[in-house]
Amino acid sequence: MAFLRIFFGVLLSLLVLSGCHPAPRTTLRLALWIPNEEMVSLKKQVDEFESENPSCRVEIVQSASSEETRQKITADLARGAPPDVSMISAKDLLWWT
Repeated sequence: MAFLRIFFGVLLSLLVLSGCHPAPRTTLRLALWIPNEEMVSLKKQVDEFESENPSCRVEIVQSASSEETRQKITADLARGAPPDVSMISAKDLLWWT
């Protein structure tokens, strides 16, 4: 659980640094695989982030497995619309490099 808190803290920091400005509302796509019970915690953090950054919206693209996440990201890359932030498993790291 501590890893998830650190991960989501870093993730939200990256989202802040990725270009949320007080201009038109920016949508940031976050692709990840996460169990449903952990989604509750992530959603709370995203809601807090969005309330502190009203010009930003975070679209969570949840997958059931790392394989499904890889397939979704691959399809998004092929159509020229990759997610702004993604979480991949360590075993997939070599596949992406």
